[in-house]
Order: sequence, then structure tokens, then C-alpha cells
Amino acid sequence: RRFVIEFRNVHYFQDTSRRIDFNIVLHENGEILTQYRNIADDGRERGNSATLGIEYHTGAAALRFSFNQTLLAPEPAVTSIRYLPAATHAVSGQVRDADDQPVAGATVTIEGTPLSTPTDAAGSYSFANVPEGTYTVTAAGFGCIGDLSQELVVSGPATLNFALPPRSDAFGHTCALEETPFEEADTVLPITGTSGVGTIDLPFAFTFYGFAYTRAHVCANGFVEFVGPATTNCSATNAAIPTTARPNGQIAAFWDDWVVDAQASIRADVRGSAPDRRFVIEFRNVHI
Repeated sequence: RRFVIEFRNVHYFQDTSRRIDFNIVLHENGEILTQYRNIADDGRERGNSATLGIEYHTGAAALRFSFNQTLLAPEPAVTSIRYLPAATHAVSGQVRDADDQPVAGATVTIEGTPLSTPTDAAGSYSFANVPEGTYTVTAAGFGCIGDLSQELVVSGPATLNFALPPRSDAFGHTCALEETPFEEADTVLPITGTSGVGTIDLPFAFTFYGFAYTRAHVCANGFVEFVGPATTNCSATNAAIPTTARPNGQIAAFWDDWVVDAQASIRADVRGSAPDRRFVIEFRNVHI
């Protein structure tokens, strides 16, 4: 079956001398036909101020026949444009982490298409209609869970599973969530206000990205900067890292626009004994 939507004898705004007929024909098999007749040999009637084509529902993909181009044939010809859907198949799978646990909330994207979806509570995802072809599919993790891209060939229903690696940086650092008691410190540092700063001596040389530091610059906005040069810039506006703008050589524990008022404090103390000492910097009861 076909469903026909016809625009008959329509004219341009405030110009009744230019009238044309065109239609949209929806086919039950997914094909689309658009047709144009009674077109004068006139640039505007032939499409030089019009958009012709089809577009995906999010606007992320389109097949454009023309944009402000004189492509429609003048009468007595009828221009017919048929848009043909590709053969599609279902694609599904599961995303798990390095410990073989399902990852809920990962984002699976078929690159080069508008197809993207989050995984459910079981780490599963699915796409109902993926056109035949060869794709790169990326599962993007979050937090300490990294990303992974794999090739997918779609010629029928397909399954593609992911085992995401731990997130790491160019120096090989990784991170992991763990259950451990909150470490407190006792000694209150003289750092207060909306962007208070202070430089403290470390009780031992701390190696960070290959450099040994003996002091740290503490910012009330939730980060510690080792580079300096003399103190932290203590920016209240956080940024995506990495970035060459300061702060650099930093530990962003919770970089945001914090306030250390009379009910709050920043504290620091050493815990344990050499060679397994820990230096704790605590932001207590701070507020936005």
C-alpha cells in the first residue's frame, strides 16, 4: 500500500503567479517517493530557495537531494525522487568491566551514525534497526571504567559484547572504587573563605607523575596543586582535564566553588609510620 500526501496548486507567499503541484508518497515497505509537476522554467519553482530531502528524527543524519539548487525539471516533465531504505538488522550485546561485572549506564555508539544508547541495569543494550555495513562501535564507560571500540559487520542479526578496561592516563595511572573508612585529619590549616589558599610542607617527598614534591598548594575550592609556582591560582571555575591552563600538577578531589566558613575547616595530618606513611588533607563541612 501507499499513502499519498499531495500539495496541489500551491503558490509562494504573496506571489500567486507561481503555482506548482508536489506530493509525498509513503510506501508500506519504508520507501518514500516525492514528485513535482507543473514546474515553470523558473529558478524558484525549480528549487533554488528550497530544501529537498529526508532527515533522521534527532537531526543527526540526513539524505539531502538539494538545498537552494535548481534541480527540478520544468513542465511537461514530472520529477520523481525515490528514497530507498537500507536493509537493517538488530544488534545487541552486553557491556562488562574488567572484573566481569555488568556496567549499567555505559553509552554504546555506532560511530558515523546517529545510533547511541545507554546500557540497562544488566549492562545490556540493543538497536532494533542497523543498516547493513561495517562499523566501529564504541562502548564508553565513566569514572574508573574506560572505553573500548570494536569493529562490527552487520549482514544479519548481530551480537557484540564489550569487556571495558580500567580507565588510565598516558602515564599508566588507573583508578578503582573501593570501600574504605573515611580518613580524618586534626590540624586545622589557616585557609578560609571562598578562594582561600595556603602552601604546606609535606612530611615526606611525594612522587607524582615522576616528580618528587616536598610542598603542596591547597585551594579552598577542592584541589591541591603541586606545580605552583608560588601558590595555587585557586580557580573557582572547574574545567575538564587535562588542560594546559592552571591549575597543573593537581589532585582535583572535588573541584567546585566551595566556601570554608566558620563552621568549616581544611585540615592536614600525617598518619602511619615510615615507609608507609599517609598524609591526609581533609575538607570538612565546606559548602557551595
